[in-house]
Amino acid sequence: MPANYDSYSKLKGQSIKTDGSGNIVPFFDDGEQITWVGGEVTDLNGGVATTGTLQPLTVPPGEKVEAIIDALSTTPAGGGGLRVYDPDIGTTINLIAFRANISGNLGVRTFSKTDTSARVRYYVTAAGTGYIYTQGWKYRHLQT
Repeated sequence: MPANYDSYSKLKGQSIKTDGSGNIVPFFDDGEQITWVGGEVTDLNGGVATTGTLQPLTVPPGEKVEAIIDALSTTPAGGGGLRVYDPDIGTTINLIAFRANISGNLGVRTFSKTDTSARVRYYVTAAGTGYIYTQGWKYRHLQT
């Protein structure tokens, strides 16, 4: 066991995320989902793509996971929205994560499957701007 540690846990069937130096990024595992210690990670800051665009998230690559994200859309008068979805579905989809019919900001906690490269697809509508904050992920194979 490494110095200064007094316990350990086996992560059977799960992944961890490391930073650029190989250090484990702190997380909390409640047995069903992983959440980042210290809060959300900003993965999209001001996205304006109007067609399905791949967006990397801060989740482990190598397998599909269900990302837990807080999504925010700023919309002009007349409304707009942000769509976030599984990139394996394709580039054209009509699944709405949320849509605002008024101008202003609208945020929502939502979930989206990732591909094995830890990406989702997103686009904004009606000249909106999108923001994605990753909270953590769920493992599909651990759910019953």
